[in-house]
Amino acid sequence: MAGPVAKAVRDGHAETGRQGVGEAEDQRQPALFTSQASYSQNAQPQFNAYAVSTAASQCQMAYGAGSVRVIVTKNGQVVWDSAGCKPPAAKTVRFQRGVPQLLTISWNRHATSPSGCAGSLPAGAWGTFQAVAMITGQTSPVRTFALLR
Repeated sequence: MAGPVAKAVRDGHAETGRQGVGEAEDQRQPALFTSQASYSQNAQPQFNAYAVSTAASQCQMAYGAGSVRVIVTKNGQVVWDSAGCKPPAAKTVRFQRGVPQLLTISWNRHATSPSGCAGSLPAGAWGTFQAVAMITGQTSPVRTFALLR
């Protein structure tokens, strides 16, 4: 797999006590990438969040749309937060050392349900935006992308 990945982060839902399976270690920040550098007005921006365990043996943690938030800002103002889409609870995922887990989250700027899922960006808005991923308090580096006119 190309590109850098992040270390798995500790989650209160991680299972412990199973033979050969432990809790994921908290070592580094999550990684976030946009699928494109820019998007047309009708396109849905996609964000790819990665996590990988550094535990010596297999481990488990909750990982999914319910445990990863993507926040998009423009000029320092939040215009979309994936938590507004009320994602289902994250399922427990088994991690193997060095094997990345990928989660893709899409921003449907035209969503009508649930309320708030589309964000607060006016129709036709364009320009440069920033996005970050958050997993249990850890924040990814900021990624910049553009919405075209």
